[in-house]
Amino acid sequence: MPRLIRIARADEIPEQGVRAFDVGDLRIIVCRVGGEFFALDEICSHQYASLAEGWLENHTIECPMHGAQFDIRTGEALTLPATEPIRTYNIQQKGQDLYLELEDAE
Repeated sequence: MPRLIRIARADEIPEQGVRAFDVGDLRIIVCRVGGEFFALDEICSHQYASLAEGWLENHTIECPMHGAQFDIRTGEALTLPATEPIRTYNIQQKGQDLYLELEDAE
């Protein structure tokens, strides 16, 4: 059964903004686009680089190191040099609070 971990208030992440969080052993980013929130691993699947330092445009985040792009909704690698997706997580908003949904095994 998944557990919910409160990570932030919704107003702490601006529209078209990205913010990084440490959640246990995980390092994730939360992106806000069109009033929706998306959570995914913070590190690019191509080479160790922080996506929190990348560029977010609509539903695409671009790695600052080599320009690989990922769909923040699915984690899919959209451009080379990345070929592997990055993991995404469910995020829930309850009032102004954002919760990351994690499986118990994590």
